[in-house]
Amino acid sequence: MARIASQEKLGYYKTPVCVVEHIRAGLSIGPNARMLDPCCGEGEALQLLTQGTNAETLGIELEQGRYEQARKKLQAVLLADSLTEAEVATSSIDLLWLNPPYDLDEGDFSQYRQRLEFLFLQKYLPTLVKNGVLIFIAPLKEIQRSTVCTLLTRLADLELYRFPDPEFAAFKQVVVIGRKKMLLRSDMEENYYKIRYAQAVELPTTLEIRQQGITLVASENKRPLVFRANHIDPDEILPLTSILRELFFKEVAPPCLTEARPLMPLRQGHLAMLLAAGYVNGELTDENGGRLVIKGTVRKSATVSEEMSEDFLIRKTVEKVEIRIRALHLATGRIETIR
Repeated sequence: MARIASQEKLGYYKTPVCVVEHIRAGLSIGPNARMLDPCCGEGEALQLLTQGTNAETLGIELEQGRYEQARKKLQAVLLADSLTEAEVATSSIDLLWLNPPYDLDEGDFSQYRQRLEFLFLQKYLPTLVKNGVLIFIAPLKEIQRSTVCTLLTRLADLELYRFPDPEFAAFKQVVVIGRKKMLLRSDMEENYYKIRYAQAVELPTTLEIRQQGITLVASENKRPLVFRANHIDPDEILPLTSILRELFFKEVAPPCLTEARPLMPLRQGHLAMLLAAGYVNGELTDENGGRLVIKGTVRKSATVSEEMSEDFLIRKTVEKVEIRIRALHLATGRIETIR
């Protein structure tokens, strides 16, 4: 579900230039590396990070104004919602720069809302090649959530750095750096405790990334790049809609909808599904000649529960589909609800 306009503005927190410079000072970029920023803003971070290299830079931005600026700085930019409209091939990116919005998503009709930090990490971590580098920026408390922490524990050479003062004071952000690589269970457990019990005062600042050093070597086994937005521009399709609609219904619609007949008699289950899906919303006549107005709805609900095992917090989500059909008796004004 696309994020609303206010979230386009308020969920955007540009990485401070000093932090990007600290990371760049410790980053050695090999030839022909491919780098992706799914929340690129105006493209400043990747531009600064790749100065003096021949790295391929890709970005995705939701807001039109920032997208226009990013096009001037990066080699390829999509105007799209990174979570719902953008498609990037798995195992095709050497370095993933991810500074997602610090917010909840809008949720769906189940009203179960998740943190955007987790959703972005879940979608884009698979785009990294083997030994590809992740640079993930988020508030420390969000990194320590069980969902985000579990994904990060799978990275090799995992290190955490906090923003320097005074930048750290605003959102308590940290930089997580790691490589996509198969790990032993003992290594994943070590990463888990390193993240979950990290204390901000004990973390090194991004100034110390230079001493640690990060080497980025372009993979020779990258998959062919797929980088596209899966959406239709309304301005482009609008002039065609009236013509296409007319041609489509001319071919597939029966001359009179009331004359349409199924090939086989409908069973009660079929009728219930039609009612619930809203296909027969409107005025009907019951078996006694009474006039009814029918409205059907289908809604999914989710129940979330948490339990603590010996080492991990386990979150369970149980989804249930609720069907409701409401009938208004026009003669009496009585409303019946069938669940």
